[in-house]
Amino acid sequence: MSSAPSTVSGKWRSDCNEEVGHIASVDQNGVAQNGVDQNGVDQNGVDQNRVGQNGVAQRRAMSPLTQSARSGFGHALAIMLATVLVYANSTGNSFHYDDLHTIQENPHIRSLANIPQFFTSPESFSREKDYAMFRPLFLVSIAANYAWSGFDTYSYHLVNILLHATSSLLLWRILLGFGLAPLAALLGGMVFSVHPIGTEPVNYISSRSESLAAVFALAAFHLHQLRLVHGRVVYGVCSLICYGMGLLSKSVAITLPALLVLLEWTRHRRLTQSMRTMAPYGVIAALYLAIISGFVSKAIVGEPLRTMGIQAITQTKAVVYYLKLLIFPVGLSVHHQFF
Repeated sequence: MSSAPSTVSGKWRSDCNEEVGHIASVDQNGVAQNGVDQNGVDQNGVDQNRVGQNGVAQRRAMSPLTQSARSGFGHALAIMLATVLVYANSTGNSFHYDDLHTIQENPHIRSLANIPQFFTSPESFSREKDYAMFRPLFLVSIAANYAWSGFDTYSYHLVNILLHATSSLLLWRILLGFGLAPLAALLGGMVFSVHPIGTEPVNYISSRSESLAAVFALAAFHLHQLRLVHGRVVYGVCSLICYGMGLLSKSVAITLPALLVLLEWTRHRRLTQSMRTMAPYGVIAALYLAIISGFVSKAIVGEPLRTMGIQAITQTKAVVYYLKLLIFPVGLSVHHQFF
């Protein structure tokens, strides 16, 4: 009969001992054995809650996203400065070659009121009607330069340098979009910005059409890249606009959709998906070809500069020649005599 009370009494004593032990672990000031009181302040007067919050803030500051943003600004600035420093001595260069009939002796670029004419009359490209070309955005930029500094070439070269720097920055962003490490992407952007083969489109004012087309094509590529990542339609719309502006700068931009198909292939998209995505680019390209069809038929059928066979051989040799210059940039000239 006495075993039950004895068991209850033993359990009560055990519970009390545990409670006393817990109370003993905290002194009268509420300081636990680990030296931290119930408000999170240790015996040295340090607020552990605040320390914890600061630690979180420090971890956020050191996160890859924050570090990428900080290093990204520095990398972009390095590319810009490298481009400007390398080409700063070109601002005093004179007009030459096609600059004469396209800029110096072209009456159409001497008034901003002629800008609408650039989009409707290819003859505005030169003083010579036989040199007519449809590059309205190029002419807009040249007319703006003339309004700025007349025939003083510093403003023309400054714009060329800034365009090249913009292309370098866009290439850097594209490389980052492909998952390259920040330093590797920086190296790619820097090589593009200071490579000697870039001296022709930067130093030769009339080659601005190349630089303009490159800026818009690279922008269109990067925007499409962002669309694939984020799925936002606005990126696709802006990419199409940039593509159209590239075509209005120089016809070489028409090759962009082929590069976008390769981009989509790297994202493992099905061919049918890619074709649907490329359809709007195809429509823009078709409209552009319809506009310049007269020049195309004249250059290929009516009054070709060379026969199709000679042209094919020349362009094949040109590809090999420029690949050689990319690796060994020696013997550079604004007018290579290799055909």
